[in-house]
Amino acid sequence: MQNGNGKTPRENTSFSIDIGLLSLLKEYCHRNDRSQSDAANRAIKLLLANEMAETQAFWEERYGEVKE
Repeated sequence: MQNGNGKTPRENTSFSIDIGLLSLLKEYCHRNDRSQSDAANRAIKLLLANEMAETQAFWEERYGEVKE
């Protein structure tokens, strides 16, 4: 999903997070030389991937019917 210059298009958004999480986010970003935007994008991708992987349809689509 890249545009003509090879970068993924982005949109500015605003949301609220708990103050305690904000300080942890800032600390994480400083320690790992990552922007808050990049960290938030990664966290959202991980959340969505985790949610998908919890559904039976996800596993059936990839590996056929899964027996538990």
